[in-house]
Amino acid sequence: MKHRLGIIPDIDRLDDSLKLSWEYNTFFEYNDFFYPAIYQSEGETRRRINIYKSLDRDMSRDTMHGVFFDIAMTSTDEIIRNRSRVLMNNSMEIAANLGVKGVVFHTGINPGLWNRSYLDGWLDTAATWLDKLAKEYSHIDIYIENTFDKEPGVLTSLIDLLSHRKNVKLCLDYGHALLTDTEDEEWVKQMAPYVGHIHLNDHDMKEDLHLAPGKGLVDFERFEDLMEEYEVDAQVLLELNGAQEQLEALKYMTELEEGRE
Repeated sequence: MKHRLGIIPDIDRLDDSLKLSWEYNTFFEYNDFFYPAIYQSEGETRRRINIYKSLDRDMSRDTMHGVFFDIAMTSTDEIIRNRSRVLMNNSMEIAANLGVKGVVFHTGINPGLWNRSYLDGWLDTAATWLDKLAKEYSHIDIYIENTFDKEPGVLTSLIDLLSHRKNVKLCLDYGHALLTDTEDEEWVKQMAPYVGHIHLNDHDMKEDLHLAPGKGLVDFERFEDLMEEYEVDAQVLLELNGAQEQLEALKYMTELEEGRE
């Protein structure tokens, strides 16, 4: 299966990012705007938006990673919960100004509290909040990414609760899935009907190292097999930084996909 591949642009080396984007027809996923030093500065946020919008490229397939540092959208502490939601809303506003396709958010689930009562409470609160956010920004996709989650059932249950919001989908981070005790096939099988976006990189099966494919232990042939078996058709962000690493990743994945045709 041939995927639309994406890279993270480097605002300080945009010529390199643009060259790769044009050569491999990639989308961009903007990773600037989850850093507090950037989103807390209205001037810096506006400067970066203006730079990205000034580039001679189609941004309609681009995505953005929303805030995630210390974000707890379902916190029982009202101050923490409200601040988290203000920042998530701010991410959506930035995305609207950029004109991108969608925004990726983490679940914020505490893996140390993986019990039924906690997860049920998280589901109810998260669904209520995301329903409101998705309604307000109905023209932007919201992708909920598996991060420290131990199994996919909680994420799929969330999307079931939000089935009336067609702009709420899942982001399958395959590298994250491989770091859990749940088999990768189970992650893909359960998430497949809901996946709108994919994050992909290589690692040592112990830490999320964000390496270029071929530099770690991830089996990318198996990844492609699972995508085909469960008919997952979504664009894939090669989630690593640096033009050289991105070039290696794009070459690797392009050759892999072409060799399977």
